[in-house]
Amino acid sequence: MGTIYKPSRAEVVAATVTEKIVIAEYENPEVEISKLLQEYFQQIDFSTQYSKFGQVRIGTIHPFALLLFQAVTGKKINVDLFPSITIQDSSDSETFETLAREYSQFMIDAADVALMEGHVEEGVLKCSTTNMTRLETATLSGGKVLAEQTTYSATHSIDLNIWSENRDAVSLLYDLTKGFIISKIVELHNVGVDVLGTLSGRRSGDVNVEFGRLLHGGNITMQATIRTSYMVVSLAYATPIAKVDVRTYPTYHHYEGEENG
Repeated sequence: MGTIYKPSRAEVVAATVTEKIVIAEYENPEVEISKLLQEYFQQIDFSTQYSKFGQVRIGTIHPFALLLFQAVTGKKINVDLFPSITIQDSSDSETFETLAREYSQFMIDAADVALMEGHVEEGVLKCSTTNMTRLETATLSGGKVLAEQTTYSATHSIDLNIWSENRDAVSLLYDLTKGFIISKIVELHNVGVDVLGTLSGRRSGDVNVEFGRLLHGGNITMQATIRTSYMVVSLAYATPIAKVDVRTYPTYHHYEGEENG
């Protein structure tokens, strides 16, 4: 009788301590633009200069969504939502020519890890406390680890939607918001939003009467390039074997008919 060989399903399992760490560099452009726009209107002192229009509500949630929720739940319609400016990152696209083309390798030491911890606290980098501790441990006493970083750039269309019960307020907010984009272009760059040369919009013409009031609207759309990076950190150049996971031990058949396993 011939010999039959059965392959083993044993698997080499790497030590958990050497598993790679993925770190994302990420900032929500809607939130960052909202913060800068709020600061801008405070610097203008809009609520004092134009007290008849009231305080401008700036955020990422459209007031119509809140009005619709109030209507569905039977609550009283809250007109204190106006005037409002809502920032919405409506779409983005990336060309094949730039897709994942920016790639680099470099070493990270304890000083780099300390700097990264500050960025994690600021919310610029996304990394768990556990993984930051692993990085600290790996770079103690002059240790270094290898990092691979991939960066991609995408063109985004960002809408700034303006709504108010007062048509003149919409027109004024339209001009002030355009002024914000032009005058704060450096600050926008610092939060990862690189404004391109195209600004378009509608000063007036949008109306809404669905909530029992005549609301006037305007819109500004800006094109911006937003960069996002991902870093993969290897804690060891050579991964040690933690164990051999034997899933199915092979059975061997010998010509005498005996079976060993």
